[in-house]
Amino acid sequence: MNINKVTLIGNVTDTPKLRTTKSGHSFTTFAVATNYFWKDANTGQRKHNTEFHSVIAWRGLAEKLTQYVQKGERLYVEGRLQTRAWKDQTGQDRKKTEIIASTALMLGGSKKQKQQQRQSEGAQLIVQEEVSTEEVPF
Repeated sequence: MNINKVTLIGNVTDTPKLRTTKSGHSFTTFAVATNYFWKDANTGQRKHNTEFHSVIAWRGLAEKLTQYVQKGERLYVEGRLQTRAWKDQTGQDRKKTEIIASTALMLGGSKKQKQQQRQSEGAQLIVQEEVSTEEVPF
């Protein structure tokens, strides 16, 4: 049995924007920043590192994310890793590993989000979306 599953809790780095493929499927791309903290063994100083994860969401999940999620908000994302390869304009080989989101949950934290939660029942719904790899336009 093989498992390809990713779970992130982090902050959205830019407000997701809804886009559409040539075949009419809606999607959004955005990044989630996660932090890692540790204590340096030599100096005793607290250190940290930030990782930025590229996320793609499709159809209903993409629509909900673009409707409710804003830059800086805390988000739980679950999905699978996918690496795509292409040649850039100069002919060099490029690769990018992304998370294809299947579930997202807004975790709260910002004033604006709390106001949205009061105004709409859909603001904290867990949304799950099944995505076929044949439909990825990249």
